[in-house]
Amino acid sequence: MLTREEPAHSMVNLQELFSPSLHPAKESISTLSALEIAEQMTYLDQKILFSICSEEFLGQVWMKSDKKEKAPHICLMTERFNDMCRLIVSEIITSPC
Repeated sequence: MLTREEPAHSMVNLQELFSPSLHPAKESISTLSALEIAEQMTYLDQKILFSICSEEFLGQVWMKSDKKEKAPHICLMTERFNDMCRLIVSEIITSPC
């Protein structure tokens, strides 16, 4: 079950989690099952969402010019959403009929 209360030893460094791998993977989105893709997407989204603190929501700071400093996790979630949308569009457009 997803809970916000996680032990300190299981906390994940988001920078490390989202940095590109040094070794190319053998798998691609076309070789993975829908379940594997959904699990990984959910895992990453959960890590970002649970890292958002309440101060990031105050005064809609994610809409301001200094949003990267005051609402970094909301910005990361927005970027991730946009990246996923672009990936899905790309897969639809480039897949053979």
